[in-house]
Amino acid sequence: MNEILRSLIKWAEENEVIPDIHFTSECGGIWLNLILRKHGKRMQHAFYVPGGVLCLSNWDMFPVEEELNLFIEDAKSELGQR
Repeated sequence: MNEILRSLIKWAEENEVIPDIHFTSECGGIWLNLILRKHGKRMQHAFYVPGGVLCLSNWDMFPVEEELNLFIEDAKSELGQR
């Protein structure tokens, strides 16, 4: 997960996309909320991590890499890519 977020931040920097990444705790788990903006366009997605608290064991136990990769690929086509 960390490597994917790292690559997302790198891609956002290279393509002048503004990322907004934040966590909220609701419904017995943690939500990673990801918003990307560029030239008035906006994409948003929330990823659910069960477990109630944000800790490394919950972070690693419930991988959302595939879902995050799909969101990044959509963002590349919607917001532009270098």
